Amino acid sequence: MTTSAKKSMPLQNRSRMKIYNVDVNLTQKCTFGCEYCFEGCDDSKLKDFYDPMLLKHFIFKLIDSPWFKKNYEALNIGLWGGEPTIKSDWIIDLIETFMFDTVKFGLFTNGYKIDYELRKILTDVRSFKVCGQPKVTTQISYDGRPIHDLYRRDKFNSLTSTTVRDQILKFDRDRIPVVIKSVVTPESFKYMYDAYKDIKSLYKECKNNTTLNYFPTIDYYGTNNLDHTELETAKKELKDVLIKIASEEIHIEGDKFFFRWFNNTRNLCTAGHGMVAVDVDGHIYTCHACLYDDRQKKFKHRISNIELETVVDDLERMHNEFAVGLQDEGDCKNCDVNFCLRCNHAKYDQSKRKGYLDKWRDYQNQPNLCEFYKINSVVTKSIHEHRRNK
Repeated sequence: MTTSAKKSMPLQNRSRMKIYNVDVNLTQKCTFGCEYCFEGCDDSKLKDFYDPMLLKHFIFKLIDSPWFKKNYEALNIGLWGGEPTIKSDWIIDLIETFMFDTVKFGLFTNGYKIDYELRKILTDVRSFKVCGQPKVTTQISYDGRPIHDLYRRDKFNSLTSTTVRDQILKFDRDRIPVVIKSVVTPESFKYMYDAYKDIKSLYKECKNNTTLNYFPTIDYYGTNNLDHTELETAKKELKDVLIKIASEEIHIEGDKFFFRWFNNTRNLCTAGHGMVAVDVDGHIYTCHACLYDDRQKKFKHRISNIELETVVDDLERMHNEFAVGLQDEGDCKNCDVNFCLRCNHAKYDQSKRKGYLDKWRDYQNQPNLCEFYKINSVVTKSIHEHRRNK
């Protein structure tokens, strides 16, 4: 057991924590060929992480550093790709190495192929907690059958929804913590009601996980280039489908909805002040999305490298810079929408501002995305008004 493990283990029973996130790109390769994917999937040009041993050394150095111990109680390692389960042996080694440290893991997978050895260790640690949260949580990408079958096919153009759906049920049967990640594009808004119904039926089949819900993310990069006609069509289709979903959600008891857009969620991204991302070459960037930029764009977001002696100092300096004016949302603070998820990286690419942080926090430069959130807010307010008048 490491020194950090001995010091960290008493934190296991706490229910609250300050957690630091490091997303790691284990491989650029993938088993799918999703239409809206911005990561790319030409395996002949893509690489695996260059040295898993150096990654472990970096994690030890980080959690043992005075800066980390002063500011955080736990570390979350996000395991990304490509498709991270391609490197399942590395995932197993990481979990085993940090089994008793206050290090937890998030596995972000398409859920298509989970081999026996990986499933075994996920089962072995299913009851382990770090600061009251699961040691390992798996997020499986599933868009709901109609959308999934259109956009998340494998590289041979075969349908994958049945396999992925069954995988989620297997995780539930084995009591392995799992959540569902869904994506929608403006072109797929019209299928959201059927996707909602499918995921709701999946939820009913699950007996052990209580965190399943329909919480789709609008593809940040799919909203930028809509012309006027496409935007107006998407807005109408979104309004129509949200009204259909609302007709069912309005009967749900309590103050939480199965369709998460009807809850109050206006989150600031933690990129820059609570997380970083490590690419396959060991370079550290501001966030996960930066890893898939071209070389010139990526350089603007580079912070350090896991091999540098100064890496922790580099992280501290960057986070101190980002902390200045963190809550300054500009005109967004006067917006009354109930639900809003914004991608700083997507906004940076679109911004016409000059300074790095000014571009990073240019929250209003994706007006199409704002239009969609405003439509949802109108429907949400109608639901709450109906409930108050019952």
